[in-house]
Amino acid sequence: MSNPFFKGSKSPASAPSSSPLALIAEFKRFAKNVTPQQAEAEINRLLSSGQMSQQEFEYLKGAAKQFITFLK
Repeated sequence: MSNPFFKGSKSPASAPSSSPLALIAEFKRFAKNVTPQQAEAEINRLLSSGQMSQQEFEYLKGAAKQFITFLK
């Protein structure tokens, strides 16, 4: 499962710089194709393989909680 926001990058700071509306539209397209089970499996794979640290996951989880306010 490819993450369009990081395109293989390990750092949240290197996320693509787009307009907020373009980023929201891209997220909605991505979210249409991902079930919660697929997302959890991908997170577990990234954590267990070392491609993502627990610290990076916690950072992204916090950012997602803030981002969700724009989608409501």
